[in-house]
Amino acid sequence: MVSAVRHQQLEGVVAKRKDSLYEAGKRTGSWAKMRINKAQEFVIGGFIPGPHGVDSIIVGYFRGKDLLYIARVRNGFVPATRDRPKKYTKGCFVKSRQGWILDLYPNRHGTTLWLIDRNQSHYRLTDSFAPAFYVSGDHEKLVQLQDAARNQTTELRTLFTERTDLWLNAPRSVLEVSVLCPTDFMGWGRWVHKRDSRLQLYNSDLMVASLYCWEKHIFPLAYVEVEADDEGQIQSIQCRDDEWALNYEMPPLKIMQIWLAGLSRIDPTHGRRAALEIEMDGTCWELAAVALNSLWSIPKILRMF
Repeated sequence: MVSAVRHQQLEGVVAKRKDSLYEAGKRTGSWAKMRINKAQEFVIGGFIPGPHGVDSIIVGYFRGKDLLYIARVRNGFVPATRDRPKKYTKGCFVKSRQGWILDLYPNRHGTTLWLIDRNQSHYRLTDSFAPAFYVSGDHEKLVQLQDAARNQTTELRTLFTERTDLWLNAPRSVLEVSVLCPTDFMGWGRWVHKRDSRLQLYNSDLMVASLYCWEKHIFPLAYVEVEADDEGQIQSIQCRDDEWALNYEMPPLKIMQIWLAGLSRIDPTHGRRAALEIEMDGTCWELAAVALNSLWSIPKILRMF
């Protein structure tokens, strides 16, 4: 039988116990496969994702220095193993996106950046970032502050460095305080001031978003190119815009207008109920009548959109 299979250039022979059943995802030994055709070692160059994990792997082999594509392989994957490779490849694959910075704010581990592209698709990305402020004063006081910061928390990193005093145009020795949890940035500045009000602080009252833009050489609504992994973690960000340009491309923003129906006929000295009208991208909605003295509820209504 083996000779006949080899003569016909078939892949191999499968032997099964007569009373065996197929058991998905298990190797019970009731079935045995004997490969006869030629074999070769292959390089796994990647995989094709599917709805339940890995759909197939991409294999090839080296011919000299060139890696040649051979095929996509699905054999051997069962439901129990399709999701397993994702654990080992998490964060390994990078996508490049271009768009405008729509929003930027701190989170517990860095910054959150919202990107909008030309198709009005929105992407939520995150970036590791530790904003820093600087403290100037008597060197002995700064050493005491450094020791206190180390004993107080693990959220701070301190380092003696030099910065240029813009007023004196001269270098100044300062203590750099990096905050590993950006949402607490201003709170730690207040902690330093409360501990010793004679120390001079720099940058402690700036917004984290502004510090991030300064470090990354970007600005609000700038057109940027971002490389991010499959978890949305930014690997690199490059500005493709000019903040001094007079003619620039605007992001595809949506405009919402809100008004009360019959606004021209309303007497502001007398309360009345009126419908709330909303228009966005040429589409209009009319909400149930609201009292003029209850317009504080508008933010609650807008959350429905």
